[in-house]
Amino acid sequence: RKLWTADQDSRPLSATGQQQAARLAEELCFEPFEAIYSSPALRCHQTAAPVAARFGLPAISLEELRETDGYMLPDGWQDSRAAAPVAR
Repeated sequence: RKLWTADQDSRPLSATGQQQAARLAEELCFEPFEAIYSSPALRCHQTAAPVAARFGLPAISLEELRETDGYMLPDGWQDSRAAAPVAR
């Protein structure tokens, strides 16, 4: 992210991100989906694409899902468990 000099919405998934998106589609295949929504960002559409393809659905772009505030966590998350690093 920090090395990308163009508009962040044009930043594509890395090879690892593409593999993760394919794996996500495999994991989600057991859940019912009626719609797939994505941020307008290219990498988000690339993440949603394998899931959308698996279910024969379009990935619907919603402006409301665009990242804002310099990629900061939403208000209220700073002190929550959701913001804590995951132990490995």
